Amino acid sequence: MSDEINGIKTDIALIKKDVKQIERFFDKVDTVMSEMSDMTKSLAVQQKIIEHFTSKLEDLEEKMEEHKQEDIKRTEMLQARLEEYRKSSKEDHKRLSEESAKNRAERNKEIMTELGKLNGNLESRMVDLKSATEDQEARLRKIENIKWWLLGAIAVITFLAQSIDITAIIG
Repeated sequence: MSDEINGIKTDIALIKKDVKQIERFFDKVDTVMSEMSDMTKSLAVQQKIIEHFTSKLEDLEEKMEEHKQEDIKRTEMLQARLEEYRKSSKEDHKRLSEESAKNRAERNKEIMTELGKLNGNLESRMVDLKSATEDQEARLRKIENIKWWLLGAIAVITFLAQSIDITAIIG
C-alpha cells in the first residue's frame, strides 16, 4: 500500500502540476484574450476613425466637385458676358464711327457750301473790282487825253501869242 499511496501521491502531484500548468495556460489565454479584446476595441475605434475620415473626404470631394462645377459655370457665364461686351463694344464703335463720319461729312458739306458762297462773293467782288478798275482806267485816259489836248492848245495859244507879239513888235 505504501507503493500505492506513493503512486497516488505521485499521481496527485502530477495532476496538481498539470492543473497549475493548465491554470497558467488559461491565465495566459485570459491575458491574450484581454489583449485581443483591447486590440479589437482599438481596431474598432480605428475603423470608426477611418470611416469618419473617409466620409469627410467624400464630403470634401463632393464639395470640391460642386465648386468645380460652379467655377465652370461662372467661367462660361463670364466668357459669355465678355463676348457680349465685345460684340456690344464693336457695335458701339461701328455706330460711333458711322456717326462721326456722318457728322464730318455734314460739316465738310457745310464748310464747302460756305466756301462756295465766299468764292461766289469773291468772284462777284472781283468782277465788280475789275469793272470799277476798267471804269477808272477809262476816266484816267480821258483825263490824260484832256491834259494833253489842253497842253497842245496852250502850246498853240502860246505860239500864236508869241507870234502875235513878235508881229506886233515888228510891225
